Amino acid sequence: MHREATIAAWEHIAAGTTIGDANVEWIGVRHQMRCLTCAAEFPGEHADPSPRCSNVGLVVESAPQIAVEDWVLEEPT
Repeated sequence: MHREATIAAWEHIAAGTTIGDANVEWIGVRHQMRCLTCAAEFPGEHADPSPRCSNVGLVVESAPQIAVEDWVLEEPT
């Protein structure tokens, strides 16, 4: 996910709607990686080195591009 582009798109789409004033928190999520040498699993980005042996790791579970993790609807006062 390109953070700045996502934020700009959200602001453009939400402007003037009931969700226009929503408090949105953008959190980066890392992939689950596995080292090709020592088999250590760790969170990381593409080709990040293993924290155990510093060799290259590969993605074994991709992080979601974007997901809604929590939604709280507040009643108007």
